[in-house]
Amino acid sequence: MHVDVTHTDPSATRVPEQAPRAGATSQHPSVELEPVSGLIYQTMRDGWTFCKATSKALGRYQWVSWLGAAAAIISAVTATTIFATLNKSPSTAVRVIIGSVTVLTAAITALQAWASKQVKGLSDQHKHFHAFHREVQAAIEQRAKTPLPPDYADKIEKELASITAGMIPIGTWAWDRAKAEMEHDIRETSPHLSPSRG
Repeated sequence: MHVDVTHTDPSATRVPEQAPRAGATSQHPSVELEPVSGLIYQTMRDGWTFCKATSKALGRYQWVSWLGAAAAIISAVTATTIFATLNKSPSTAVRVIIGSVTVLTAAITALQAWASKQVKGLSDQHKHFHAFHREVQAAIEQRAKTPLPPDYADKIEKELASITAGMIPIGTWAWDRAKAEMEHDIRETSPHLSPSRG
């Protein structure tokens, strides 16, 4: 089974720049951009951090594709051994080996089934977080044409909560790396959007 970890173009997932509080834009000289609330930016940052963390957790399952091949090879060897001993009286050692290999094959198959389920869940989770981030980013960047509704901050906060409600648990290491990368991205592209440490 191939594990697909989506890698996005950094330019497509950048943190949008804060719009000026007043003034016309070069693309829309007659339209003044409304300021974006800190809650909207914070929710977008949280969604992208979830996306990064899920991607890192998903990357840890690259070994899943090897389980299927290992189970197939072991099963083939076991079947060959059993066939070769059909007309003979296998020794106790041979019977023990065949039994042990059969149990090992069953264990590997069970592990593959569990891991495959995790991979699918993480893949779907990553897609949901990525779609959420792009949706909010697009709404912010296109507000000159379509102003954000008054309840937009509450709307996306509830949407993100609904995605995280059923998410697969992610290790602390993935969270730490995702948060560090997110903070680095903000410092490099939009330092004025850095969360307050006070």
